[in-house]
Amino acid sequence: MESAVMNLFATPLYRSQLGRVLSEAELEFIQSELGEPVRAIANHSSKNKNILASEEMSAIRAVLQACLDDYFAKIYNSSNDVSLQITQS
Repeated sequence: MESAVMNLFATPLYRSQLGRVLSEAELEFIQSELGEPVRAIANHSSKNKNILASEEMSAIRAVLQACLDDYFAKIYNSSNDVSLQITQS
């Protein structure tokens, strides 16, 4: 996984890439979740606010958690036993 930290704002911006294309199962799952979108202010979202908890998305969740862990280690470098967690997805 290649990542970069850019000091563009007061809060560092972290950017990374998945490193692969989405699988057919992942794409089908995403499409099924968008079947009945909920209107937001300027866009739409799915009713499901925890899609990364789904089995179809477990590989993507693992990559995102690894990115969170990497960001936390690079930016905060805490000596405490703490970590960032995905709460809604």
